[in-house]
Amino acid sequence: GRIYAVWHHLHIIGYVQLLQLRDTLWEVGYYVDEPMRNHGYMSEALHHVLLMIQADDEIQEVQARVLISNKASRKVLEHNHFIIHEVWDELLCYRLKLPRVDHALKEFPHSINKPI
Repeated sequence: GRIYAVWHHLHIIGYVQLLQLRDTLWEVGYYVDEPMRNHGYMSEALHHVLLMIQADDEIQEVQARVLISNKASRKVLEHNHFIIHEVWDELLCYRLKLPRVDHALKEFPHSINKPI
């Protein structure tokens, strides 16, 4: 798995975790300290993690399971374009198919400051 810290003003306020379920399907989970909730930090953190992993061929689809009653977590996922895939009793299973990034673009940031 992979864990990414969520920082705010030099303090870790939470994390985003990815766990491989099978082949190219991974599950995301996240946590943010209670005083920092409902300020958009997790939506932004998840967005950045999803951008980072787009070029990773090992991860093609990401899912998250949340309680139906957890409106804040559902909002984080929906803000990041996850859609409901399945419903299990009190749980919703969201999924997101990651857009593929051309392999040639993986090296683009490294070439920005190279002389022509």
